[in-house]
Amino acid sequence: MKTEFLIPSLCLLMTACSPSDKSAPQSNLNPLTQDSGQEASQFIVMDLGRPVSLDERLNNIHEFSERINETNLRINAVNGTLKGGSVICFKELSGTLLDSTSGSFDASGTTAVLNLKLNPSDKNNLRFDCSVLNSTKSTIHRFSHNMLKSFVVDRVMNINELAAVDMDTLVIMNKGELVTEGQSIDLRIKTLVSDAGEISTFTYRQTQETPDQMDGRSGGLIKIKAIDSIGTLRINLRGTNGGKQTFIPQRPERRAERGQAGNCRISCDGGVGPKGHPAVNGRNGYMGGDSGYAMISLENKSDFEIIFNYAPGKGSAGTKASLPGLGGFGGAADSYIETGSGDRYTVVAGQPGGEGPLGDAGMDGINGNDGEVMTSSYKHVEHGVEEIIRGSWTNTRGYNE
Repeated sequence: MKTEFLIPSLCLLMTACSPSDKSAPQSNLNPLTQDSGQEASQFIVMDLGRPVSLDERLNNIHEFSERINETNLRINAVNGTLKGGSVICFKELSGTLLDSTSGSFDASGTTAVLNLKLNPSDKNNLRFDCSVLNSTKSTIHRFSHNMLKSFVVDRVMNINELAAVDMDTLVIMNKGELVTEGQSIDLRIKTLVSDAGEISTFTYRQTQETPDQMDGRSGGLIKIKAIDSIGTLRINLRGTNGGKQTFIPQRPERRAERGQAGNCRISCDGGVGPKGHPAVNGRNGYMGGDSGYAMISLENKSDFEIIFNYAPGKGSAGTKASLPGLGGFGGAADSYIETGSGDRYTVVAGQPGGEGPLGDAGMDGINGNDGEVMTSSYKHVEHGVEEIIRGSWTNTRGYNE
């Protein structure tokens, strides 16, 4: 079975389609502009559709994707003939006519088929201004068709490569990964197709590549609103890890002062060396980034499956404190002997006192704290004004990476 992405037929009369004709479906073809000299009995029916219809099992997704920016315009003349007639459509952007596409009616004058195509260099939203000509090249009908660009993600692709937030169809192939790099995005899509593709705030490799001495980056907001959806999509909400703390505290270079020298009038022993300088504290690690948020709205319920993966960034390790400073050397010993003879005293060398003991080492510093891991979350509200996620949520699951 194939999924048809068709724009319904539009009845274009020389005068007008009857307001009471409820069978005439709506289309994004703009209303007919009348020209003088039209034959009142003539009218045509137009259909717009893709050249390739997508199989609901996505078996032909590659063929579908190759022609994703093409639309076939089929014009059928009814109750009359346009033998020798033709159709011409010009691309129009901001009032400027660009290249054109044309086609002739078949030999019976009943059918003409044009292939409308957006090229890679075209802007996202173009209008095709079309005219139906009779055999004398006189314009008998004019209409326009607005065409949004479609995009295919078949590799790891940055969100900026899409260059659009409004699109007709977004296809994410099996090996495709659309990466936001922490940007908050708001995509509005007519049809979302995913063959087990991925949308990620960051690739797994990017989560490991935060520069030194920087906090991790948060994933931002992924907001998607789609009318139709088919397939399975994995949404990876990742934050990046905190960068490496590279500051390494150094041991205090200067030893504590020497202890007080001995004084034999009090004590020949030298004084105790002072305590060493305290160690230098370690530095804190850097924070990991928030995983980010997802707000997904699917207008038409389907078997579309979303798998959420939550992976906030990890905080980096803090550095250890330095070694404490060295204690001071003990004070120098003193020595003397006094001998007396009347009123005269002679000072002679005696046995030295002991050198003072080494001072205690300084206090240990405090190790830096590891960086924090910010919270991981996404919104999932099924009812009420703030409804932001819809669809077959029995097919939705999530896990932590």
